[in-house]
Amino acid sequence: MLRAIIGCSSRMNPGNYTTQGDVTGRSVRESVFAQPDWVRVHTELARVGVTLKLLHQEYVDASTRAGQASAGTSRFDRCAG
Repeated sequence: MLRAIIGCSSRMNPGNYTTQGDVTGRSVRESVFAQPDWVRVHTELARVGVTLKLLHQEYVDASTRAGQASAGTSRFDRCAG
């Protein structure tokens, strides 16, 4: 579940994050990409015939409708896996 909070993992390019100070004065990294519902992604992947490509397209469509930036296929696949 931590992946959804910080946008996948600490290996990601720091340029994909914005920084804000929290109440303790420390920086908090926040992804600029809309975060998919990872629980739903993994549940759907367990179904026959569902692919990461299909789920990524649904994620992009939902992000676009919401006016948010979406991660590319490579990032989505890496985070889902």
